[in-house]
Amino acid sequence: MVRFRSTYEHNIDSKGRLAIPAKMRAAGDLGPGSELIAAVFLDNCIKLFPVGEWEKLEDDLLSLDSSDPAVREATRKVIGSSQELELDGQARVVLSKALLDYANLSASSLALVVGVGSHMEVWNPETYQASGGSRSNEDLFGLVMSNRKASPAPLSVNLSYGPSAS
Repeated sequence: MVRFRSTYEHNIDSKGRLAIPAKMRAAGDLGPGSELIAAVFLDNCIKLFPVGEWEKLEDDLLSLDSSDPAVREATRKVIGSSQELELDGQARVVLSKALLDYANLSASSLALVVGVGSHMEVWNPETYQASGGSRSNEDLFGLVMSNRKASPAPLSVNLSYGPSAS
């Protein structure tokens, strides 16, 4: 099972190429020629999935009731926005103008690559900071824990942003 973790700062070069952090490549077993699926839905960031993880999401979407117009629209937007990206010899992917525009990024800009378990997210740093909203770390953790089926013992977690180097 793929588990992407941590946050990394990386520059998007003048050709729109973004290097995938080494620890994320290792976590996803991604080498030159590996394929990632990029999509734009939710949160104004670019979501990057290994093919197997993307196919699970597609399967979930395609299993929904297609007679519901909202399901058809959501499926169309999510799957229709997806793009296949191939890692080059320097472990970079080329982000299209449409992807960059959606995430308020551009060629030659700084991006955050955030590991979110099954996938990575590519964020504009300012958008990422603003996405923290007004909830405290305690409120966010409480919300997450209340959505779990079994309640484990309380845990103290620091959810503040702290990019790693890669």
